[in-house]
Amino acid sequence: MSAEATTEDLLTRIAGRDPRALADFYDRVAPILRGIALRILSSAEAAEEVLEETFLELWKRQERQEPSKEGEVARMVLHIRNSSVQRLRRIRDLPPLAGLEHGTSLSDKCLASPAEVAFVSKRQELLRRLLNQLPVAQRKVLDLCLLEGYSEAEIAQALTQPLGKVRDELRASLGFARQRLQTLMGTWIADI
Repeated sequence: MSAEATTEDLLTRIAGRDPRALADFYDRVAPILRGIALRILSSAEAAEEVLEETFLELWKRQERQEPSKEGEVARMVLHIRNSSVQRLRRIRDLPPLAGLEHGTSLSDKCLASPAEVAFVSKRQELLRRLLNQLPVAQRKVLDLCLLEGYSEAEIAQALTQPLGKVRDELRASLGFARQRLQTLMGTWIADI
């Protein structure tokens, strides 16, 4: 992989159907994506399958449209997270999430846009510090929802808490994160 090749250069070459660029891009981002899938699925084999599907989707998408160079890695992070959660739900034999129309992804409904995720990924340490500020109960509920793929009702049942309390914990944790992130967006040196 060329040290000078930027992500944008690689995506442009992938759009031009360059398999070497796809391999270089894979080497660059696959460890991050594999880590997300492995954290959610707890199976190296399943994580590899989801990773393969994600890169196949990238290859197909670049064939159909101009690459979204700025947010492509973020889009892939959201894709692998959503695919991993869907696979986990299938493994656990749970019904699909209600309320999502055909063709609407979970990220379209409640997660940040790829550009927002790319922006936040540059501030990973600040984000980690922000999440560590959440009370344990709020962080547990947020982890179960975002990383384990549980619905609010499933979280309430697993934690033996009322559904209203779980919803309040989720709302509070997301509100806190949103407020703190808005504070951080304008600066690299914000001290949370």
